[in-house]
Amino acid sequence: MRRYDTTLENAYESTRAFAGGVWAMHRILNPEIMAKLEGALTEAERQGAAFVANYQAG
Repeated sequence: MRRYDTTLENAYESTRAFAGGVWAMHRILNPEIMAKLEGALTEAERQGAAFVANYQAG
């Protein structure tokens, strides 16, 4: 999740769009950023599932 947070922070900091308006979200969360965020979530889910499996295995 740290990668997700960092990617999101960098997206907001690297744009001049005002995030408070819905109209600007497409400029902040463009397809490239969304792909990175989705990849970060997928990795976090994978790591979470591995943690649970290891925990249940004892």
